[in-house]
Amino acid sequence: MFEVEEIGGLRPLSTFVLFIVSNYFIIITLIIITYIPPNEAIYFHIYSKVLITPEMIILITMLLTGVILFITTQITIRNLIDKAIKLKLEGINRNYEEIYDKVIEINSNKRTDDYKKELEGLKTNLEIIEKEEVRIKQIKDKKFDIKTVITFIITVLIPTTILIKQIIDLSVAHFAH
Repeated sequence: MFEVEEIGGLRPLSTFVLFIVSNYFIIITLIIITYIPPNEAIYFHIYSKVLITPEMIILITMLLTGVILFITTQITIRNLIDKAIKLKLEGINRNYEEIYDKVIEINSNKRTDDYKKELEGLKTNLEIIEKEEVRIKQIKDKKFDIKTVITFIITVLIPTTILIKQIIDLSVAHFAH
């Protein structure tokens, strides 16, 4: 379940969220590209040189909603990973304590030669547990998947840039008359 590359086994969920959000922003981009403001539009003057139509306000709201949803889902996925890591580390600690108690019990016994094979087995188990703990802590240190963040930024920048260009073009055209 806990693969470092697979962000704790939640890679499919993260990929699905990224797929949905990317498609959402592609659709918004297409809407923005095809948007033509009506001749008799209602304009909101911002800083007296920028005009925004109600439709553009809706598009800005849709962009912000997409960003908020993406961030919220990424935080939720991270919280799920953190909870699973905590449970896994608690299990590792319990196993470690059981092995430690067994070693103490064997060492307190006068005939340790009889238990030499068992001690070797316990030592091997401790090494396996330590390696597992290191792998789990690597997942804990990995906050976000860089590929996901870069893809998100690119998919958000495209419609944002196009919308800003539309607002500037609309404002320039309106004030040129």
